[in-house]
Amino acid sequence: MARETTAIIDPGAPHDCEREPGLSPGGNALHHLTDHLGYATAELAIIPADRLARFAAVGNPLRIVDTDPRLTGPRPGETVLDPACTNGVDLLLAAHRVGPTGRAIGVIPENGRTTLRPAVGKAGERLEARVGRPDRLPIASASVDVVIGHGATGRCDPAALFREIRRVLKPGGRLLLAEPVRRRPFSLLDAQFGTRWQLTSAAVDGELERFARAAGLGGVRVTERFDCFTGSAIQPAISDDPLFYGVNLYAIREG
Repeated sequence: MARETTAIIDPGAPHDCEREPGLSPGGNALHHLTDHLGYATAELAIIPADRLARFAAVGNPLRIVDTDPRLTGPRPGETVLDPACTNGVDLLLAAHRVGPTGRAIGVIPENGRTTLRPAVGKAGERLEARVGRPDRLPIASASVDVVIGHGATGRCDPAALFREIRRVLKPGGRLLLAEPVRRRPFSLLDAQFGTRWQLTSAAVDGELERFARAAGLGGVRVTERFDCFTGSAIQPAISDDPLFYGVNLYAIREG
């Protein structure tokens, strides 16, 4: 098991491992997140502006449950896990929802040199960081109510990631995932483009659902697709039929 460190994530501290060029909005970050990806302006008010500006968002995992009353998101008193936490925006929003009796855990990379120091703000006090890998989570089995991820599959073997997600989820636990997806396998030019924008690890359309089902998760569905690069720094480089888009994925551990 990966080495475990417990600390507090400072929601305002810079994370070296989150500075991924090209995907962050080229203009108004708040406009990109609210108008194109459906983040609620009122919720984002708890996030420091400099952190929003570095947020390389391709979807909106909490929107999965906000737009479908049949699905359940983080509830007061629950434990939420981000298996590949860098920027921490979604985890901080989830920490706000689980309230003072809940927990929000982010697994951070050992080589990410993530800055850890006492957090500020009521939601920040509920954030806990553990050093480890998404495909070898330093988390006990069946101990998490909700896994919330954003761009997690590009940081490890996605099949192993989904197996670990199922392992740590309690029976009835839910997965809320936002990921970049490519429409087709790479050509040579596509590969050069993807390398430039750090998207070579994006799953092909349909792969995420297959990985989730193969890991034993149920209720697997893509709930929404996003033209996630509209209004971002990558937009001038894509055609009218872009290779990449973003998806929201939902699944549940049954039984």
